[in-house]
Amino acid sequence: MVVPGSTRERILDAALTAFGLRGFDSTSLDELAAQVGITKQAILYHFSSKQELLAATIELAVQELGGALSEA
Repeated sequence: MVVPGSTRERILDAALTAFGLRGFDSTSLDELAAQVGITKQAILYHFSSKQELLAATIELAVQELGGALSEA
């Protein structure tokens, strides 16, 4: 579970948006760090790699979709 407003949540939100708009390959960790207002090293503290960040964004999206479907 992601704590609302946490650095991890802010990273995930920025990544989800960037990956959706520009794609995984065209999004850099430096870009994401600048958007969130942190360093690339801070992202790597929370996620060991860009691939792990992608996996976490997919997991979050699936959880949100599941929640939306159960409410419908």
